[in-house]
Amino acid sequence: MQNKIYKTSIIISLLIFLAGCKKDIDVLATAQNGSTPATGFGISNLDAMVLSIDASTTEVDTALLVFNNAKYGAETKVTIVVDTSLVNSYNNAKGSSFDYMPADVFTFPATVSIPANSLQGSGKVAINISKLLTYGTSFATGFTITAVSGGSGQILTMHNHVTLVVQVKNQYDGEYTVTGSMVDYANGTLTGPYPWDVYLITKSATQAQLFDNDYTGGIYHKILSNGADSYYGAFGLQFNFDVNGNVTSVVNVYGQPSSNGRSATLDPSGINKFDPATKTLDVKYWMDQPSVITPHRVSFTEHFEYVGPRP
Repeated sequence: MQNKIYKTSIIISLLIFLAGCKKDIDVLATAQNGSTPATGFGISNLDAMVLSIDASTTEVDTALLVFNNAKYGAETKVTIVVDTSLVNSYNNAKGSSFDYMPADVFTFPATVSIPANSLQGSGKVAINISKLLTYGTSFATGFTITAVSGGSGQILTMHNHVTLVVQVKNQYDGEYTVTGSMVDYANGTLTGPYPWDVYLITKSATQAQLFDNDYTGGIYHKILSNGADSYYGAFGLQFNFDVNGNVTSVVNVYGQPSSNGRSATLDPSGINKFDPATKTLDVKYWMDQPSVITPHRVSFTEHFEYVGPRP
């Protein structure tokens, strides 16, 4: 098995989940008089398990809890299936857009047992984060209880399914306000969009892509054209860092060069460093387009001020 690195954010998320489950168990176990004994997940259908995972993590295990609201003298076996329809329901309720978690990056317990004379049992959901990152960084899946054997055989309607949301983030990930300067040596009517609201989105533990949250809603560099919102086509940025937060390179995600001949190049005269204490990034780079002008078409000098976590 791969080496596991458990970060504080994962532990906190799991502890919150476990605490919520214990509360559910206690309330249901002590308030069962007059109710039908039944079995369900240790979390309400209205809630979700949300894991924020550091991108340097290779694999994560999280508990999937089930419980009885009464003790039985025999073992209770709970059958669980993956239910991707819960992802659509979650997205509709939260206004999010999570894709289904690829089936080949996680394993789950098809059956969880609650021991005799016990209120709860648990199974392990194992997620291969290294492999997940080859698909992207934010996914969701769902689990539904389809059958219960032993005990009453009843399923608690309000606890019969659970949604699992996984967001993998590196230390650069978040929402930022960008200030700075931009000079287009080929077209003086094109100017910088500052202040500019952006996301830095995790690509890997040492890579982050620049998402325009102001205008395009995509991986593009916004600009102003005679004062009106615009952007450079086929030009989107990825910052590559070393382990000390130094920017080692800047590349165009649409190609080096892209179909219109645009590429990104780091300007070594800049600070080109992320400060983890202040969560600020200072970077200087060029957009090159030799078919229009040489050696560099556009110069950018930018300061990223952290606003908070991105949605």
